[in-house]
Amino acid sequence: FRFVPLYGQEVKDGVFEKYFALWPLVLYQRTGLDGDEPETVMTVLPFYAARRSAKWDQTTVLWPLFIYTDDRERGFEQWDVAWPFFKVARGENRQALYLFPLYMQDRKVLHDEFLFREIIYDDFAVLYPLFIRQTEEFIGSRKVRTRILFHVYSDAREEGRDGSTRRVDAWPFVRYERDREGNVLFQSLALLEAF
Repeated sequence: FRFVPLYGQEVKDGVFEKYFALWPLVLYQRTGLDGDEPETVMTVLPFYAARRSAKWDQTTVLWPLFIYTDDRERGFEQWDVAWPFFKVARGENRQALYLFPLYMQDRKVLHDEFLFREIIYDDFAVLYPLFIRQTEEFIGSRKVRTRILFHVYSDAREEGRDGSTRRVDAWPFVRYERDREGNVLFQSLALLEAF
């Protein structure tokens, strides 16, 4: 039954329940009731939103002023205040602190079940976008990219079992690239290559 925008409901027994009042201001739904991961969402815009499931919970109050996330599947809790300016995340697989744009650090550990490996991402920035460093590590490989003012200066290095590579761009003046076999490319007046 629907009488848009005043009230509506849609129910499929054992599968989902969806309701609204004064659409889109008040919404309530339960989905995935027939599966292993049912989820409940309750929203009263713009004041409150909550999303609950077996793997994670998220509560928002006066978006974007306060957001709390408890991600049990990936093992961390996160608090966002005046998103994206202040963020703290703590847990087994995630550590983050954002004081945007002054300081940002975000370290994530992801477990790739398909390739049976652990991947570690570490992003760091000071006076964003003045200085940015991104690191990606997994068994036998490490990639590091350091940038100044996005693409004005970029230094990308990759080290692994089969050798190392490096690429340096100082836009628009210079591009230097070395591949795993040791071949070197040097180009002056490199107007487009940094992107």
